[in-house]
Amino acid sequence: MNKLILFASSILLATTLLGHGALDNYKTLNVEYQTAVARHQKAFESAPLKERRNLRKMHPIGDFWLRFEELGKHDGQATLWLIANARKGGVKKAELAGFKQKHYEHIFKMETSAAFLNAAIASLAMDVASVGEEFVEGHLRRLLAGTASRSVKGIATVKLGEVLSASEDDERAAEGEKMLAEYEAKFISEGAMAIDFEATTIDGHEFKLSDYRGKVVLVDFYGFW
Repeated sequence: MNKLILFASSILLATTLLGHGALDNYKTLNVEYQTAVARHQKAFESAPLKERRNLRKMHPIGDFWLRFEELGKHDGQATLWLIANARKGGVKKAELAGFKQKHYEHIFKMETSAAFLNAAIASLAMDVASVGEEFVEGHLRRLLAGTASRSVKGIATVKLGEVLSASEDDERAAEGEKMLAEYEAKFISEGAMAIDFEATTIDGHEFKLSDYRGKVVLVDFYGFW
């Protein structure tokens, strides 16, 4: 069963950061970070071998960490960035589980878009080995029991189903398989209503799948491995 998760454009909430003259939002800050990473990588690859060790220690993440941390107080995407880059940012292995749990707690308390919640749920499920099965299951069950949108509950269903179906406990595994079957019937079987998502075209136009309801839509997903 193919599960397709898209990262959406989030709310662009600007804030002034720790001695930084410009205003940051996630999109512009991440572009600035990726540019710095690409510049650093180019310098690393062109440097003599004896200089590479020092360059490896000079990764630009240190220059951006506090800015993402400050932005993450109000922007869930910045918080997800902190979670994804925790080890590279200097979080010790022994502290990693607590760090991620704290930041996921923060994310799921936020009022945010359904599309972003879908991405957060996917990230949480992938982090099950770090944060623990009980932590992941608790958050997903609360989402399913709450007032989340249909699309959020759909993603929560499939991710919880995957976690449970991998259990060595027969009862939990059976519950997981049942949830995956329900997801398939409601969301990806012929005639089912697709999960709504937000995305941006290559020319910068933001849209939702539901904008095209009633029209024939060809959705082409691709990726690189």
